[in-house]
Amino acid sequence: MTWPAAKKTCEDEGAQLAVPPDQYAFNGLRRIFSSVQGIWYANIGVTDQVSEGIFLDIYGRHQRDMEYRVWNPGEPNNYDGGNPENCLALSCRSFYDMRCDLELPFICEIAPM
Repeated sequence: MTWPAAKKTCEDEGAQLAVPPDQYAFNGLRRIFSSVQGIWYANIGVTDQVSEGIFLDIYGRHQRDMEYRVWNPGEPNNYDGGNPENCLALSCRSFYDMRCDLELPFICEIAPM
C-alpha cells in the first residue's frame, strides 16, 4: 500500500503509522521482519513531504528529536531514478527514504494518549 493509503488505513482503524521513538521500539518493529517471510521494508510514520530533508513524524516532531534513528549508509538520498523519496521506510536494520507511491507493507500502532 502507498504511504498515504497506509496512513489513512491506520487512521480508519483508530491507529497511526508506527513511529519508533527509541531503540526498544525499533527493535520490536524489527522482529516483524524475522517473523514474516518476504517482508523487506515497511512504511512508518515519518516523512519529509512538507520540506525536503526535514523529516517529521506524524505527530509533527522533528526526526532529530527522536531518541533513536539509524539510517542505512547513504540514506537519506532522495533519489530513485529521478523520483523523489519523501517517505521513511523501516527495514530489518535501518531507515530508508523511499518513494511515497511505492506499494509497501506498513505498520500501525495505537496512538499514544
